[in-house]
Amino acid sequence: VHADQHAFVFHPTNANQAIIGNDGGVFFASNLSAASSSTTAIASRNKDYNVTQYYYGTIGQNIAVDDLGGGTQDNGSPFAFAAAAGANSFSDLFGGDGAFTQLDKDNDYGIASFPGNTHIFFELPDTPTSNAYNIVDEGNNGSFINTAALDEVNDVFFSDSTLNPDPEATPPITTTTFRLGMFRTLKTGTANIVRNNLTNALLDESITALKVSPFGGSDSNVFIGLLNGKLLKLTRAQNFARQWSEITGPGFVGSISDIEFGQNANEIFVTFHNFGVVSLWYTADGGATWQNKEGDLPDMPVKAVLQNPLNTKEVIVGTALGVWRTGDITDLSPIWVQSQNGMKDVTVIDLDYRPNPTVPEAEIQTGTVLAATHGRGLFTGKFDEQPALSLDDKTLANNNIKIFPTVTSGEVNIVSNSSFGKTDVRVYTLSGQEVFRQNMNLNFGSTNQIQLQGLSSGLYFIKLKGESFSKIQKLIIRR
Repeated sequence: VHADQHAFVFHPTNANQAIIGNDGGVFFASNLSAASSSTTAIASRNKDYNVTQYYYGTIGQNIAVDDLGGGTQDNGSPFAFAAAAGANSFSDLFGGDGAFTQLDKDNDYGIASFPGNTHIFFELPDTPTSNAYNIVDEGNNGSFINTAALDEVNDVFFSDSTLNPDPEATPPITTTTFRLGMFRTLKTGTANIVRNNLTNALLDESITALKVSPFGGSDSNVFIGLLNGKLLKLTRAQNFARQWSEITGPGFVGSISDIEFGQNANEIFVTFHNFGVVSLWYTADGGATWQNKEGDLPDMPVKAVLQNPLNTKEVIVGTALGVWRTGDITDLSPIWVQSQNGMKDVTVIDLDYRPNPTVPEAEIQTGTVLAATHGRGLFTGKFDEQPALSLDDKTLANNNIKIFPTVTSGEVNIVSNSSFGKTDVRVYTLSGQEVFRQNMNLNFGSTNQIQLQGLSSGLYFIKLKGESFSKIQKLIIRR
């Protein structure tokens, strides 16, 4: 039976049977008296019962399959290779508590973790544990769920290697030394890994977020978020001439939870996971100035952020109440809505992204988003290149296309005063979920109808897109 028991209920008429609740989910004891000698006396009852608490999640970059994994609370580092849609069976590659986990961009190795500054390299696509070795094994250093990042361009690993007090060490360690661990030549075996611990006066608190710039080329430019809200930049980390600097925004308050890049080295998003603070900041100039992008987002911890690379106005955040999205991050005060079809109100602690195959003849290109939750396992969704559902969208056809009635029980008319040809018609919920799609030809003087009787009452957006125009309009379904 799994460790860390939380609930134990005896069968009301059979004291030899019980239901057990623990960090592994739900177990049924069919024969308690035989539990010490039988491996079948207590068995899992977790089919489709998804309550795994992830700390980190990763999706492999192999576009042919969905390779998913992560580090969990007391459930190790479970992976599902070539995962199918819906519920999947996961294999626990490493036991205990998992933490930072990542599959590299070439899908030939992965990183898994144990508590503290203990991180493991394992090869792919062979059996993941057939060639696994320690990158670093310092369980007393760093933090319990240790912060880390992988420079996938240069195969360099970074982690919080803070030297913590240890009265039992020889000689005893009595003070805390904040350090950034750097580990090079990862693929050469544990004995050949080059290990360095970097310190600086600016590094004066625990590391709570790490990100290596994907635009640094052969230089490892590392961005470091601290418990005290400072944001540090380490330029050319692998070079002896490395430079430390601070780019903390004047409004930063709290602890940094995530650092992510936009479309270039100067576009950076930073999140905070405290109550009562601005939880999302953005810079377009590398940290010289910062913009508050919290908008109307509720006051709650924000754990992760991700920009849609196919539609850069769209940004999602992982929060204590699931995933939220804005259709226009460029707005001075962005409007946020929940975007978590089926996920419910659970903490989303990490977000990861993988581009999907480019299909020239496809109507839209897509990418897969992985959301790692602390209590509901892993979920995947899609980014696409659809323009944000914003009433500020260019509406080149406003005077030539009429959509009516805008309050309807289901029948909607589309009248065109120009010839636009083939037109894609889609209807979305307020949260951005597509609920209707139809193609039609819009010609001069034509009237087309769509039937939306299957939709529930509520507010929707109807979007028309042709070769040379787009139009978006509010639509109310009323029964």
